[in-house]
Amino acid sequence: MKYPKKYLTANPNIMKREIKKHANKADDDSSAYKEWDADYKSGKAGKGKPVPTKASKYTKKYKEMFDESLVLKNLKGWDDFTSN
Repeated sequence: MKYPKKYLTANPNIMKREIKKHANKADDDSSAYKEWDADYKSGKAGKGKPVPTKASKYTKKYKEMFDESLVLKNLKGWDDFTSN
């Protein structure tokens, strides 16, 4: 199977192994959303320094459109709706 090079920049062999390992998991399988070994320079999930990534142009545009600090500041908790 061929993978786009942009997905295999930091740890190509580890990333290929992880993709094969998680490829057939269902969307509602929580184990499919845990940290991957390829996300860390050490090659072991959760240990060592994370591989540096850059935000996509879509993520940057979203953050421009919806300032996250304003969104988080204006969130209401459950108690705000239930207390009278």
